[in-house]
Amino acid sequence: MKKLLLFTGTCFSSIFLVAQTPEAPLSNPNAPESYVYSGKIGDSVTVVDQSYSSKSMMIIDIKKGMIRVARFDASQWELKNNPYSVGPWYKANSVYSYYNYSDFNNTVNAYKELVTCLIPMYAKATNTDPNQYFKNESIPSCGVRNDTEYKTCIELLTELNTKLTKYKNLPNTYL
Repeated sequence: MKKLLLFTGTCFSSIFLVAQTPEAPLSNPNAPESYVYSGKIGDSVTVVDQSYSSKSMMIIDIKKGMIRVARFDASQWELKNNPYSVGPWYKANSVYSYYNYSDFNNTVNAYKELVTCLIPMYAKATNTDPNQYFKNESIPSCGVRNDTEYKTCIELLTELNTKLTKYKNLPNTYL
């Protein structure tokens, strides 16, 4: 049993160490290789890794199609003296212009139920497969039942559209 735990620990350590090197940078699996972020050192960016995790970071090094990032709020002293402030290398196709991901999520999550219920109707109207909008989730069986609900939906969608205009320049993170 001890050998198995030791072996498992070694494997996890090796994976972690490999992911921290320029030879094996973290990467957004959905991003095409043709997309390359062309920022500079010191830029604030959003990064997406292979687990589709999105983080706000700062560029500290660029090398042959790879970008090394650090904590968004790390000072120069921390970057020099605290190794935990320095993050991993990412492929350049996994780095995007900075945007406040939390703010965006907070805005859209308030309307998630409404939009989720309307997607099957949208798919029917556009003659598309509704399953493409639901990754590993079942298609909801809800809808608009009467004129009052219809008017409420229109009001909420108009409100959502107004709120989303401030995000019109968000980068495509391929998520």
